[in-house]
Amino acid sequence: MSQHSLVSDRRPSADSRDVIIRRLSAGYVTGTLRERRMIARELDITLPSGRIVALVGPNGSGKSTILRAIVDSRFRLEGSVQCGNAPLHPADIAFMPQGSGSTLFPWRTGAQNVTLWDEIHGAPKRDSASTLATRYGITVPLERRVSELSGGERVQVALLRALNVPNRKLIVLDEPTEGLDSRNRSLLLAILERLASEGTPIIITTHRTDDIKAIRGVAFSLVGSPIHSLKEVQLSSTPRDEKDNGEDFGGSRSLSDSFADQNDTRKVLIGTLGIMMGLLAWATASVLVGRPSLIPGPFSVLREMLTLVADGSLVRDVSTTVLRAMGGWVLGLAVAIPFGTLLGYHRDVYRFVSPWLSLARGFPVFTLTGLAIGLFVGANELQRLFLIVLTVLLIALQIVSSAAYTAPRRRVELARVFGAGELFCLMRVMFFESIGGILAALETTLPLAIVLTLVIESFLIPDVGLGRFVLNSLQGASVAVTIAAVFWPALVAAIGVAVIRRFARRWQFEL
Repeated sequence: MSQHSLVSDRRPSADSRDVIIRRLSAGYVTGTLRERRMIARELDITLPSGRIVALVGPNGSGKSTILRAIVDSRFRLEGSVQCGNAPLHPADIAFMPQGSGSTLFPWRTGAQNVTLWDEIHGAPKRDSASTLATRYGITVPLERRVSELSGGERVQVALLRALNVPNRKLIVLDEPTEGLDSRNRSLLLAILERLASEGTPIIITTHRTDDIKAIRGVAFSLVGSPIHSLKEVQLSSTPRDEKDNGEDFGGSRSLSDSFADQNDTRKVLIGTLGIMMGLLAWATASVLVGRPSLIPGPFSVLREMLTLVADGSLVRDVSTTVLRAMGGWVLGLAVAIPFGTLLGYHRDVYRFVSPWLSLARGFPVFTLTGLAIGLFVGANELQRLFLIVLTVLLIALQIVSSAAYTAPRRRVELARVFGAGELFCLMRVMFFESIGGILAALETTLPLAIVLTLVIESFLIPDVGLGRFVLNSLQGASVAVTIAAVFWPALVAAIGVAVIRRFARRWQFEL
């Protein structure tokens, strides 16, 4: 076992801000058999106050694994990290992970990302995000949502988020200059020098030895496999590489905005053309078949619709069926969304129940009509509602839990590093990570609820509702009348799906 002590220029004292890492073993679990791979074994490091230590080495050498184990004890197989004589907790560390831009919460603004630590801990309001940015000379449009920021701007927001940790005792930055152009890279290096001058220990990883020299840091390579010690690297005097990584070219957002109106108009025109072509195809099929009782034409259906509306009874039937369907839809989703998110969040539990969820998704729940009648004797409305809710619940539960199961976990892990509990991770992170699946569940189950309600009404015939039209159609009544009756709830479902899709466009993130 090798000890690396980076000696501070001042004499150690009882209240030293040096960070001591003892017997650190780190690794990860991989493969189908969940085998544990050891990356570092019994590694000892001392990070002196006011010094910048850089770990260097090729990709995959274990640099990020070591930093993650320093930051969070859950990724530490054994060992301790202390500041003075006290254990160092994750919430005491200003942490900026590798690929930091992708760990920001894209559904939030830059300012809301910067103040993540305050929100997690319910801390009283301190300096605003813009004040913190001004203090360090960072100019980023913090009022914009992260998904609207460039790659370099996201890196700077991630740095501000790390620096917003109050009373930080250690700064850990994994590839902090990755994706920055020369100007912003120079700014970040200047910030690191300033932080070191304030006495905070700093450990980073980087591939750029010229950056280490610029901030007067000391570089160490990793020795052994698993890593058991560090070896100081003598920095060469090679000229600084000024190649811009991730240079952002202006005008991309404005160019995109300039086409927005044109695209919206084009979508409307294409949609209108699609409706017209559909009606034409329908009318043509009706004429070619020549049997209105089998395929009535659109004009005959329209005529029946007007007749039913003029009669007055259709309004009550349609509204009752739609309310019955929407009530079951809302109640089913109210259970499926939170429970599905929770289920997918706990991956082992999801693996345990997912075969049954997949089976339930294809199970025709209306075959449980006898069960509904037995559970709610004499309560016909509850029988119908039970079957609608159960169907929506099972299908939405499978979609949402699958989305949560496959959702990225980097932002969840980062929230935990900042001290977040399970409730915060579920409600403030995983819910939004699963938003695509949630919206898909809404879009899938809304028309299904309408169709299911019509089917159930044809089994459990209500006094008011459109089920009798469906039943009459099965008994040889006019197809045109049936289509005219069910057109209205189908239209409600179509409009609802269009609204959900339009809403979903706001929640398409660059993750």
